[in-house]
Amino acid sequence: MRPRDHDLAQQLEKGLLSFDSNKQALIGIHDFPTRVVFIEQLLESIHRVNYGSVLLSRKLSERNIDPNDEMFDPLKAAILHKRKGNIDEAFWLIFLFIHFGKHAKAGWRYARDVYGRLGEGALWDWDNICNNPTEFKLWLNDNQSRLKRDGVLGGFGNHRKYESLDAYSPSGTGTVV
Repeated sequence: MRPRDHDLAQQLEKGLLSFDSNKQALIGIHDFPTRVVFIEQLLESIHRVNYGSVLLSRKLSERNIDPNDEMFDPLKAAILHKRKGNIDEAFWLIFLFIHFGKHAKAGWRYARDVYGRLGEGALWDWDNICNNPTEFKLWLNDNQSRLKRDGVLGGFGNHRKYESLDAYSPSGTGTVV
């Protein structure tokens, strides 16, 4: 547990034990190791929820926008586009952030590779997606093997690990887009 979370962890523990005593029994709450793990999960969820607000208050690098840069981050790019008044692009990047998720080891590679068209030039930005959805599906279909290339870490984030890059399946990326 992070030292800065100590006070909040104590508040959560006190609240859980009070709820258990005064409102409704919480199964497993009296087992100390189980309670500690649950509180750590609550803290992690709180951090995840607060992350966007923290980013909104920070100065971000323009490098976060470029999918050909190792600093590309779709959430930070969305914030930068929003600050510039590019609301549609910001929402598109949020969609990519959610759809692909962040892979534990490869980071934003799928979002980077798709948004950046594997470094081929023009981006699959909001305007290009809106004006060329059929072309996007064709591109996605033609480049699936490059996107999934062997020996290069990649994939969907943990909460999206059963998603598909398929251009034409009912739940694949092409259809979702």
